[in-house]
Amino acid sequence: MWNRPHVICLDEPTNYLDLEALDSLALAITKFKGAIVLISHTPRFVNELCNEHWVVEGGTLHQRMNKIN
Repeated sequence: MWNRPHVICLDEPTNYLDLEALDSLALAITKFKGAIVLISHTPRFVNELCNEHWVVEGGTLHQRMNKIN
């Protein structure tokens, strides 16, 4: 909608994508200069891209930091 968005929210963007499409999406996300809010149940994808995880477990929000190589 915008020519230059500063925040992108992705809710389960990995659904129905093959590995090649996942890699392409991950590359595009890493090149994006703004903020990303990502909701996914695909650990490989999340761990590759996110250095901070907010996880809701048992009705409680937990923040976890993740090192990205």
